[in-house]
Amino acid sequence: DTGSTTSTSYSTMGGTVTITPATTSSKILISWDIVMGATMVGGVYIKLQRTTTDIYEGDASGSGHERVTYNNDSNAWNIYSQWMQSPSTTSATTYKLVWKVSSGSTFYINRSSADRTSWSPGEGRSASSITAIEIGA
Repeated sequence: DTGSTTSTSYSTMGGTVTITPATTSSKILISWDIVMGATMVGGVYIKLQRTTTDIYEGDASGSGHERVTYNNDSNAWNIYSQWMQSPSTTSATTYKLVWKVSSGSTFYINRSSADRTSWSPGEGRSASSITAIEIGA
């Protein structure tokens, strides 16, 4: 599916993935592949969350930087990354990516900023995914 945001507050970026670990000692490998486009004034901030808790984020650096999983201020890109987590639970656990923009920008998932209805060179619609795999069950 395609989507967009102009919000300066975090919201779910696309799909979520839920996994129920077999043991509390299991590790969960979360992988994501996201294709984005933008109309630029500022940038985008993306966080990986377990349920509503931010995980896999940068270090704090005073009040001038926001702790995020990923940020960018270019027009289009593909993000592929993965991270291993030890949730220490056998309960269903949901992982998702959330995003927000700096004021004045619009960011899109799985489409370009123009998203024309007729063919145009350099434009297309793409697919994104988030996957969770249990390791060590």
